[in-house]
Amino acid sequence: MADRPAILSISAKELETWLTARKAPAYRRKQVWGWLARGAASFDEMRDVPKPLRSGLEEDFRITSLRPVAVSQADRSLTTETLYELAGGHSVEAVVMRYADRSTLCISSQAGCPIGCPFCATGKFPFGRNLKAHEIVEQALDAVRMLASEGRRLSHVVFMGMGEPMANYQSVIESVRRMSDPDLLGISPRRIVVSTSGLIPRIAQLGEEKLPVTLAISLESWSRRRA
Repeated sequence: MADRPAILSISAKELETWLTARKAPAYRRKQVWGWLARGAASFDEMRDVPKPLRSGLEEDFRITSLRPVAVSQADRSLTTETLYELAGGHSVEAVVMRYADRSTLCISSQAGCPIGCPFCATGKFPFGRNLKAHEIVEQALDAVRMLASEGRRLSHVVFMGMGEPMANYQSVIESVRRMSDPDLLGISPRRIVVSTSGLIPRIAQLGEEKLPVTLAISLESWSRRRA
C-alpha cells in the first residue's frame, strides 16, 4: 500500500491503541521504538516482536516516509550528506559529521526557506513546505542506522540544515521532544542546538517551553546596516 503512514507519524498513544486492537500488550510499543532507536531498517528486524505483529506493522505502516536519492562523502568520509525526497516531491538534506568524541547530525526543518538570508545557500531556493515532526525525526533515525553500521552512535543534533526552525515552530518542538524521549533516541536536549535568524516572538516562546536546548542566532550583520 503506497499510502501507508510512516510509523512515527502516529503518536505513542495511537500506536498503543493499534496494538490493543490486535490484542498485543502496550509494552510492545516500547519494543518497536527501541528497535527504531537502534537503527532497524525494517519491521522484520524486530526479533523480539512476534512475527504476526511484525507482519501487521509492515502491512499498515512504513519504517520511514523519507526516500534517500543521493549520498555524498567529504572530509575523508568523516562527513556524509544525504539528499531525501519527501512525500509530495520536495527535497531536503541532512549531514552527518563524525568527530573523535561525538557524532553530530545537521538536520533540516523545512524544504527551502522563506527567510532568504543572503549568507545562506538555502535562501537561494524557493520555499517548498514545512516538514512534519516525524519527517524531522526520521532524518535522525536514518543517521542512527548509518552510524550503527560503523559502531558509532548519534550524540548531537543541530537544526542548521535547510529552513528556519522557528518558522516551523510546533514541528521542531515536537521533534525535539521525540528525539529526547528515552523510549526513542534519548538525546539530551542540552545536546540539541536550534538555530534561528532571529524570529523574536518564537525565541521568547521557546524560553517558556522549559526545554533546555541550546539556541544559536545567525545574523547577517551586527547592525541594521550591512557590515
